[in-house]
Amino acid sequence: MATLTRNILVTGANRGLGLALCERLLGLATPVTRVHLTIACRDTAAGQQAAAQLLTAAANAEHVQVTVRRLDVADPASISELVAELEATREPLHLLVNNAGVYPTGKTRKVVNVAVPSADENEIAIENTFLTNYLGAASLTLRLLPLLRRSASADGTTAEIVMVGSELYKYAPPGPICLPMLTDAGGVVAGVDEASFSAQNAYAVSKLAMMQFTHYLHKHVLPEHASQPSRGVVTINACTPGFVPATNMAGKSKVWYERIVSTYLLPLLPFARTIDQGADSLLACCRLNEPAADGPNDDHKELISGAYVKDGKVVATSPRSQDEKEARRLWEWTIAVLGIQGVDS
Repeated sequence: MATLTRNILVTGANRGLGLALCERLLGLATPVTRVHLTIACRDTAAGQQAAAQLLTAAANAEHVQVTVRRLDVADPASISELVAELEATREPLHLLVNNAGVYPTGKTRKVVNVAVPSADENEIAIENTFLTNYLGAASLTLRLLPLLRRSASADGTTAEIVMVGSELYKYAPPGPICLPMLTDAGGVVAGVDEASFSAQNAYAVSKLAMMQFTHYLHKHVLPEHASQPSRGVVTINACTPGFVPATNMAGKSKVWYERIVSTYLLPLLPFARTIDQGADSLLACCRLNEPAADGPNDDHKELISGAYVKDGKVVATSPRSQDEKEARRLWEWTIAVLGIQGVDS
């Protein structure tokens, strides 16, 4: 019996939702379909601990492999290094999950090689949220797109991109996104929309950008799969885990009452989700185009791309997330900043 290997890359997977999702992805392994999971994270020591934990818990450990690679989505050089490493292995890539991200706090790290004009710690954190959450994910996706395309074509299967977003994208301030500016030296100066200056707004804007990027990539860069059953192509979908306070995405506060609120009170809210519930929703998005029982060459299943998954189901998105004018403006800015050409070929 022939054995297939599904190669999966998950960013920010050493803890929280990313780790819980990885556990579920490894659970898909069978004697017929092996799973090679790559954990991409900034702290490789923590990544190795997570890998050991995953292998210990795996029901079919003999059919899985876990690799840890360093990735700092806030560092363009780190992204380039990871892409080069993956290309050098000559292994295919079937699923990319852009899970890594930050919620702005005064501790949010400054993006490497990006000039931020403000000296205020909180302003720097807010400015860099967009560059980390959106631009880092967009850069990794576009730089891995050739590998994803080759993998899909060679295997006759579907390579998939999953963007982990948030329902907060709906609450981004009105008006065009305040995009960071290019400098004459080729760098980036982050912009600040002073009229909507808050941590939540900054996070919402970064997730709105992710939604518009997903829409544009689906509609204009990956058109070969549009509205027709086919294989050997690349799809992209977005999803939300819901409000999962247990992830401590913004870090543990030094203020005692803030720790009590985030640890004990927020999880009691009726719309709060546990890590397991959030991970299940992410897994549903990863499995949208899972091959039918008759094998990976099933040409009769209509592929899903450009969709948004919430609570495990495909739901409608806001009109703004699919605004053609805003999405094109964001796309052109992204391509210019990243210096990537030929993406749509």
